[in-house]
Amino acid sequence: MSTHPTPIRLPFAGRPVLTTRDYDEAEQLLNHNLDESRRVNPLRAGAVADIQITLEALPDIKLFGACWGDAVSVRSSPLACWHGILPLAGAVSCIKGGQIAAAGEMLLFAPEHEVDVIWHDNTRAVVVALKTSLLRDHLEQEYQQPLPNLRDRVMTIHREDAALVSLGHLLRLTDAELAQGSPLLALPTARKHIQSLFCESLLQMVPALQSLPDRRVLPGMVKRAVDLFMPTSTAL
Repeated sequence: MSTHPTPIRLPFAGRPVLTTRDYDEAEQLLNHNLDESRRVNPLRAGAVADIQITLEALPDIKLFGACWGDAVSVRSSPLACWHGILPLAGAVSCIKGGQIAAAGEMLLFAPEHEVDVIWHDNTRAVVVALKTSLLRDHLEQEYQQPLPNLRDRVMTIHREDAALVSLGHLLRLTDAELAQGSPLLALPTARKHIQSLFCESLLQMVPALQSLPDRRVLPGMVKRAVDLFMPTSTAL
């Protein structure tokens, strides 16, 4: 009897956009779906790729599930978005800064920073790419605040962080709704509310954004979205 654990399911598998052993093919797919260029390289000669990528696209957010099999390095040009990597199994480490995210933690990259990471062997992760313009518009419309300048460009968000727990709820809910073909998330208003919840999670995770005034009261639109989408959510 096999003692190998069952691999953790990748989210957003309702749209498995790629299953391949070709690193170049996977790199091309990423570059087609993201605003920045990516270079993907195996870390060992003769590495055997086992690449799986899933994708769900909201208007201003891309949600990926990804696994590379053997360890790889992934490098990008300067980011045009907020970029979060949340391992479900394994770990991802940042080469330049030395930060590492194990399963249940997140590496969060601010815009204009370059992604330069190692996905360790058999890591399976969720990747969130959120447009800077979405967060800027959310701040201006709901808080009448500009997007502040940030000192920290790469952050490790630990699994105990309440905002990361909430993001886990939101990712699980979004995955479940999309998996069952929910007509709700096909509605523009529902997608707008979901994107607002992603923005709120991000605001709570980034120290420089937590000091915004009136943080104790959620904007009316977001409170309604919380009540509508997240009454019984469970952690990712």
